[in-house]
Amino acid sequence: MNPCTIEITNLIQIPTTPASGTVILTVTATGGSEIYEYSFNNSGTRQSGSSATFSTNTSGIIMVRDSMGRTASTGYSITNIDNTLPEAVSVNYSPSSNTNQSVEVTLIINKEVQSIPGWTGTGTTWTRIYASNTTETVTFYDLVGNSGSTGIEITWIDKTPVTCTVTYDPSGKTNQDVTATLTGCNKDITVTNNSGNMTYIFTGNGEFTFEYEDDYGNTGSSKAEISTIDKDPITCTLVYDPEGKTNTDVTVTLTGCNKDITVTNNSGDTTYIFTGNGEFTFEYEDDYGNTGSKTINISTIDKAPVTCSVTYSPATNTNQDVVATLTGCNKDIEVTNNSGINYTFIEDGEFTFEFIDAAGNT
Repeated sequence: MNPCTIEITNLIQIPTTPASGTVILTVTATGGSEIYEYSFNNSGTRQSGSSATFSTNTSGIIMVRDSMGRTASTGYSITNIDNTLPEAVSVNYSPSSNTNQSVEVTLIINKEVQSIPGWTGTGTTWTRIYASNTTETVTFYDLVGNSGSTGIEITWIDKTPVTCTVTYDPSGKTNQDVTATLTGCNKDITVTNNSGNMTYIFTGNGEFTFEYEDDYGNTGSSKAEISTIDKDPITCTLVYDPEGKTNTDVTVTLTGCNKDITVTNNSGDTTYIFTGNGEFTFEYEDDYGNTGSKTINISTIDKAPVTCSVTYSPATNTNQDVVATLTGCNKDIEVTNNSGINYTFIEDGEFTFEFIDAAGNT
């Protein structure tokens, strides 16, 4: 080694591979007075140490000077520093509006990054499927370890089934139309049939199915069933006891109705007793509110006593037979103890006509 000259014998860079942070450059010199000052990049800065720390890529000249003013120099170039932070260029969602499906998120980053846990992809493009709503921060690292992050927010997934109930008005037996209303849904819905109406009117018994969906595409249905409508008229018949002409009370019974009924007059009784001729109207209704009536006319009761008189021919003293004739009756009668209304006396004596009318009066 020539003590009159300075020689740069080694230049060490740590690290030499791509890295974040800083790079340390160390120079080794020999010769001269071995008391050195170093300057990097010809900046004129003098330092006693043989190492310099760089935080950005750069190139330049290293100069070594001994105490006698002798110098040596060499060039350097640092190109492996990467302090650029990875950043999300875009975050795309598909679908990006209300859905009942999973959402695919595509993340585009401004530089190549290492594998992101839970994501698939390479380089700068990464995807992940989210099955439910989420809010989270995704952190990623580039190839030299610089970190970046971006937020993921999904609030438009709803896979909850739609449920509704059906109410009825009126809710019990009726002879009117029934309105079925879709109500009590667990979320906002749109009816997809029935012209979008939430109500359906039944004019008779039957069933109808509401079909609907929510804003997220979830569908559902609710069946309305009606068996409580009865608009049929009530029909009943009357039974008389006794039938025909009579001198007794007549009991009339309401019977043979085509459905269960309740008599709304006559103290609720289905029988009515006539003690004499006259008229009575049964009024009744069924469980559905249908009403009806049945009028009775009785003209067959006759309780009046039968009266008749007797005439004689001849009517004065005679030596002939005398014919007694039953006459002047107040109603039609039938003689029950003689062959007719005439009785012939061949001698003085007595005879009692016995008779009955059509109602049984004697």
